[in-house]
Amino acid sequence: MVEKITESHEQNKDWERAYHSFEKDYQALSERYEILRKMAFGVHSEKTKTIFNPDQTLLFNEAELAAGGHRIEDETVEIAAHKRKKKKTKGLSQEELDVLPHEEILQPIPKEQRICPKCGTKMVPMGKEKIREELIYIPAQIKVRVHYRETYECRECRKNGHFSIRKSFVPQPVLPHCKASASTIAHIMEQKYVFGVPLYRQEREWTQIGIHLDQNTMGSWIIRSAAAWFKPIVDRLHAYLLQEDVIQADETTVQVLKEAGRKNTSKSYMWVFMGGEFTAKNSIRIYQYQETRKGANAQTFLSGFSGALLSDGYQGYNSVDNVKRFGCWSHVRRKFVDSLPQKKDGAADTIAGQCVLKINKLFEIEDNLRDCSPAERQKQRMLQSKPVVEDFFTYIESNRDIVLPKGNLGKAISYAINQRTELTAFLEDGNVPIHNNACERSVRAFCIGRRAWLFAGSPKGADASASIYSLAETAKANGLNVFKYFAFILNHLPNEKCYSSPETLDNYLPWTHLVQKVCREKENKEPEL
Repeated sequence: MVEKITESHEQNKDWERAYHSFEKDYQALSERYEILRKMAFGVHSEKTKTIFNPDQTLLFNEAELAAGGHRIEDETVEIAAHKRKKKKTKGLSQEELDVLPHEEILQPIPKEQRICPKCGTKMVPMGKEKIREELIYIPAQIKVRVHYRETYECRECRKNGHFSIRKSFVPQPVLPHCKASASTIAHIMEQKYVFGVPLYRQEREWTQIGIHLDQNTMGSWIIRSAAAWFKPIVDRLHAYLLQEDVIQADETTVQVLKEAGRKNTSKSYMWVFMGGEFTAKNSIRIYQYQETRKGANAQTFLSGFSGALLSDGYQGYNSVDNVKRFGCWSHVRRKFVDSLPQKKDGAADTIAGQCVLKINKLFEIEDNLRDCSPAERQKQRMLQSKPVVEDFFTYIESNRDIVLPKGNLGKAISYAINQRTELTAFLEDGNVPIHNNACERSVRAFCIGRRAWLFAGSPKGADASASIYSLAETAKANGLNVFKYFAFILNHLPNEKCYSSPETLDNYLPWTHLVQKVCREKENKEPEL
């Protein structure tokens, strides 16, 4: 009897352990489900006023708010008189309209109505009244440019039995035996890599204006032009990037077809590198396609660089030699935001909510230090940020044992503790930002395009995409109009000896005087096409 009771107790303990195990698994799965639900239907903003605000009815008043309306009538209170700069209204400004060509349309009075209705005398003009301004859209125009070469001969030499002929110089085309001009290829590239218009949709647009230009032809032009004229400039940018004191890095997935020895469904990666947000001598963004996420890829790209490397917590960056790693607090905060409960009421009082608020305090401090010198920023970080950081880590370590290790919150806490060395390194260096948001914005530009064109058709296509994104994002970072910059390169670089004299490529870097003069975003001068 005693043995049966003992055996029953043991079974009850086993069932209790199994129950608690299932309960933990259920909670972990529920948290995972909540993350996926937020990704699909929730607000993606990480701003505190958004994630902690339970009032979701604003979602249905977007049009009213955009038009300047109010959801409810605001209470009025008297305040002391003061002056404030007038807020800029959204829409077209008069300054933007003034720089455009203008066309006057005068609405005349018919001749039979130019008689005075009172006395019958013929009326004379006294002026005109301005009624309104309208923005007119003119569809794209296509024309064929035929190049001829002028030839001269010496008739006197011809009389003497020999020929003396001189021919004019003819600029080289972008691609040999190709009917595409610099402007055509630049337009196709800009549409795909800046505005996210896939080639099959561009094919339809060309058909609408009477040109049958299939997507395979456009793809060939892109790959050949990028390899011939963009890749040398990107390599030059790479050399300048390695001279920076701080480099920020990130990576994202991309699907590439026809990779040797790999399935078409395999994950490949697009790596992104840029100079430090505070210290960059030149604004550079470089994208690099690789088949894998191995740390050796980062090591190869950053070979020759020694300085600060800012990234997320991916351990592959530990493969990079001669660098000091810095962590990204935005990645940490994002993990705690994902751990917030479904109901926003009281979310700020949870462990995850308190962690988000503590990290937000760091961001507030950094916003106030943005215009400081590196030395002053480092000094203020030790005075203001260090106590916040220490309080944050003390808080999560004290709560580590009371949360599910496999749950979202447990994983967030483990991630922060494992990254403590990298996350606290910013306190000792005022040259390094506390987050990698600038690099993530460059990654986002690629992700938006990827959402439209979905995959690269070949490794050559992926390499071409990397080169084009590199120049497009670097151009935008330097205030250039991407189309003008692409057209400038494709029009002039084929006539340079860039392969035998690589130093000529420096004349085509985005920050040079000539490029800035011709390709600035607000310049109205059109590039040579």
